[in-house]
Amino acid sequence: MSESFFEQAGYQDINISQKNFPIPYLSLDIPQGRELQMRGNLDHPIRNKMTTDQAARLMYEIFTGQAVSPQYSQKMQQLLTRDLRPEIWMQEQYNSIEGFLGEFLPIAEVHFASKVGWTSRSRQDVAFISTKDGKTKYIVVIFANDPAYAEDWEIFPEISLFLFNRMVERKANTDKPGL
Repeated sequence: MSESFFEQAGYQDINISQKNFPIPYLSLDIPQGRELQMRGNLDHPIRNKMTTDQAARLMYEIFTGQAVSPQYSQKMQQLLTRDLRPEIWMQEQYNSIEGFLGEFLPIAEVHFASKVGWTSRSRQDVAFISTKDGKTKYIVVIFANDPAYAEDWEIFPEISLFLFNRMVERKANTDKPGL
């Protein structure tokens, strides 16, 4: 068996072969056909497996042009970039903003890219956040594996806004002369 791209790149014990369901644009609410076969035993299905460190590393590599190639990194950046305007994301039945890291961020100030996961028992999000002036850039990853997080639609946006304000404030303070 040949090594996967991720194994060759030094990622260990990672699986990101499973799709998130539902997939509205394909009219799929649950896995079917090959997708169902890939999950294996339905009592203990194969699931995606990734650590927060791996998620942060992958997002970093995408946004520094190191994932696969600069050209494909750029394409991945485009696919991950989210429009934070409510009039846009509220039109989508399953969106990556509501209840996740981008929802409470100041729209006019932020470039935002993310990948989310959510089940009845967990909520995950990895995001690249940058101020539009480029002075503040960071990656935040939260994997919360408890039904309380899956059901809480405000905790991720609140954490994200707190981090954003602190990161911008910290950058402003370190840019002052004499510090």
